[in-house]
Amino acid sequence: ATQSNYWSSILVAALVSYAWGGAESLLYWMQLRKRLVIGLADPVVTNRFLLFAVVMGMSFLNLVVPTVIGLRGGMTLTDGLKLWSALSGLVCAGSLYLAFFPPRAYLARLQAS
Repeated sequence: ATQSNYWSSILVAALVSYAWGGAESLLYWMQLRKRLVIGLADPVVTNRFLLFAVVMGMSFLNLVVPTVIGLRGGMTLTDGLKLWSALSGLVCAGSLYLAFFPPRAYLARLQAS
């Protein structure tokens, strides 16, 4: 029972961290979007907050979905769960790539808008 409590507390800590990071990033992105309209924010930085919110949100969901399925008695690793994990990981990886290693065309599109 102690080991189960240990892993449950780690799961809760991770979920809280992802939710908090995602919410903060989303709120700051909304503030920067307003500032962008009047020229007080950089479009690339504004977009990076959105991308980070996507990463945090998908990471949160990537923990919640298997947890909910497990709590409902479906602890087997189904093909659907594998697909969900792969797709959410792909969204996270793509968002992180665009945030930290954006292609020139992507940067030009952001700065032109």
